[in-house]
Amino acid sequence: MSTFYTDTNHEPTRTLFMKRLMYRMQLAGQARNLVDFNLGEKYLFGRVDRFFVPIQTRIPREAALFAGFKGFRSSGPSQDSYEALSFVVDAFEHMALEFEKCAAKGIIDTTDPFLSRLQVHKAHVSHESLYSDYLDIYLNTLKDLFDADKIKVRNFKEFMQHLVVYLESTLHTVPFTKPAYIKSRRCSIMTSGLAIEIADLDPVNDDEKINQFVNSKNWAFYLNACNDYGFMVDQFVPWRLVCDIDAPGMLKLSAKYFSPTTAAVLHNNYEHSHNKYFDNFSSILLRLYNMVKYGSFYAYEECNGKVRRKMVIPLSYTLEELQAEFDEAYFLRVYCHLRFLEEESEFSINERNMLTTDCLRAAEQIGSRASLLVFERILNKTFDYRGSASYIERYRRLVRDDISDY
Repeated sequence: MSTFYTDTNHEPTRTLFMKRLMYRMQLAGQARNLVDFNLGEKYLFGRVDRFFVPIQTRIPREAALFAGFKGFRSSGPSQDSYEALSFVVDAFEHMALEFEKCAAKGIIDTTDPFLSRLQVHKAHVSHESLYSDYLDIYLNTLKDLFDADKIKVRNFKEFMQHLVVYLESTLHTVPFTKPAYIKSRRCSIMTSGLAIEIADLDPVNDDEKINQFVNSKNWAFYLNACNDYGFMVDQFVPWRLVCDIDAPGMLKLSAKYFSPTTAAVLHNNYEHSHNKYFDNFSSILLRLYNMVKYGSFYAYEECNGKVRRKMVIPLSYTLEELQAEFDEAYFLRVYCHLRFLEEESEFSINERNMLTTDCLRAAEQIGSRASLLVFERILNKTFDYRGSASYIERYRRLVRDDISDY
C-alpha cells in the first residue's frame, strides 16, 4: 500500500481524501494544458455544444465532406484497431513521429514504457453501444420494479401512468433519455472522438500515475509536445489526451477537412443527440410496455353489488398502432416532462407547463426537430427562458441556421 498516494479504493474515506489531495497538489500548476476534467463544466467537454445542448458524434457514413473517423497508423504490439476524428488522428500521428525522432536523437529517454514511443490503447467508443447497454439494464430494472410491485396494466395509457411515477423519483440521479445520459458522468469523454489513451492502467491508482508518468524523465517533454500539437492532458488520467479544438495547431490540421473554425468542427462531426433519440422515443416506451405487460391476468370488478373475477388481456400494439393512438404531441409532452426531471435547471411548475406548451406550438409551426432544439437550449441554459411563446419568433432564424448543423 502506497504511503502518499492511492493505489486502491479499499482504504478509509479520510485516508483516500488526503491521498487524493496530495496527488492533486503534486500536479497543480505544472502546465496549462494539464486539465482537471472533473471540475465544473469541463466534464461536459466534447459532449455538449456551445449552448450546452447534448451532442454526439456522427457515424462515419454521415460525416460531411471528409470529416468523421479515421484509423491510426500504428497501435502497438496488439495491432488492435482504433479510431478517432480524422484531424485528431493526424495530430496524434504527427506528435508520435516527433517522439520517435527525439528518441532516435537521444533527446528523450527511450526506456520509458509509455512516453518514448506513443502507442494507442484506447480511442473512440461508440455512444450508441454504450447507451444501448445502459438502456438494456435500465429497462430490465424497471421491469423488475413493475414485477415486484405486481403492477398489471391493461393498456399503454395505464402503463405510462405507473412509469412516470417510478421515473419521477429517480431521474435526477439516474437519467433515462439519451441526451441526459450523454451529459451524465456515466458517459465517457471517449465517446467524443476527441480523446486518445496511450496506456492501459488503472485510473484509481494514483501511485502508478506518479511513478509511470509524473516522475518520468519525459514528463515535461510530453506536456510540452501535447500543448504544441493541440492536446490537453487529463490530470487524473495522465495517459489520456483530449483534443483542444480551439488550439491553433489543431485548427490548422482540421483545415484539411473543412473550414478551420470551431463551428466547422462541430458542424461536420456532431449532431444533437435528441434528434434521433426522439425519433425512437415511442419505440423505446413500447419496448418497455411489452416487457412489463402480462399475457393475461385476473381482475376483480363489482357488478350489481357482486364482486366478480374477470380475465383481462392487455392491449397489444404495433409501433404504427401506438403512434396512431398517441400522436407526436403526446410523446413530445412526455419527453419534455422527463427532461425537466433529469436536468439540474430549476423551473417552477408554471414555467414547465408554459415551456412545454410553447414547444408543442412550435412543433406545429417549425417541426418537432427544430422545436426540440429550442426546448433543449432553454432547458440547458435557464436564463434564456422568458416564459412566453414569443420565443418561437426570437429563435426562428437561429434554429433555421443551426438545424442543418446538427
